[in-house]
Amino acid sequence: MRGRRGRRGTARRHTAGVRRSWPGRYPGCVAGTIFKLLIAAAAAYGLMRIGLVMIGGLARPIPAPPPDGELRRVNLRYRCSVCGTEIRMTKSANDDPAPPRHCMDEMELFQPAFE
Repeated sequence: MRGRRGRRGTARRHTAGVRRSWPGRYPGCVAGTIFKLLIAAAAAYGLMRIGLVMIGGLARPIPAPPPDGELRRVNLRYRCSVCGTEIRMTKSANDDPAPPRHCMDEMELFQPAFE
């Protein structure tokens, strides 16, 4: 008697090194190959869409400045030289506004070290 016998007296197949494709049960299953191709095509389409959206974002021109009298977005920080009060200005009528006054003196423009 050579080798071990499986159920019903038939010889067992040695399948330790055989890779089985998913979802098919047998190697080389057409359904498994089609499933893998569909997943790969969906991933390629998704990556292409993400790339095109990112490139499209770079291609947009800078918007025109708002008309005079309308508030503009600024990011300025001021500090009072007398008491140390700090103020952040986020909107202004022009791009270079006059510094605010505090403690009867104009505040100094500064930028924090962590930004």
